[in-house]
Amino acid sequence: MDNEPQLTRRMLELTATRLQMSSERESALVFMDAQARLAHLLLELDKQEVDAGYITISQDELAHRTGLIRQTVAKALGKWRRNGWLITGRGRIVLLDHKALKELENKMLV
Repeated sequence: MDNEPQLTRRMLELTATRLQMSSERESALVFMDAQARLAHLLLELDKQEVDAGYITISQDELAHRTGLIRQTVAKALGKWRRNGWLITGRGRIVLLDHKALKELENKMLV
């Protein structure tokens, strides 16, 4: 570590980023309902994508990352698709109505 200060700094930055992401995920699991958690994750993934609005992820992975079961994810995505908020395909999601998802994300359990 003493011989590679740039590497040490990068490792600390990665660790801090992962800790922050973990903390945010835990907060979402505790304070948000299922739809809010899913909306939150989709909006976060959208920020990370090069092609904004287009997310490549499976329903299984969405379920795993939100602490939900796949059927709950499929039901919410189906409802949002019918509402015109997004388009789904095999392992792909195109976000159409960020505002509607943001409103769901902000909905906290009382």
